[in-house]
Amino acid sequence: MFTKPFHPVGESGHSKLLSLRINLKLIRINYKIVGPTF
Repeated sequence: MFTKPFHPVGESGHSKLLSLRINLKLIRINYKIVGPTF
């Protein structure tokens, strides 16, 4: 069923948390830059 090698839940969860943190930082930066223009 799985074509990709199975990764430990901790590893995948950690990478997801890191990506979420990066996305939040980028969104905050975008709002700081775009916010005043609106």
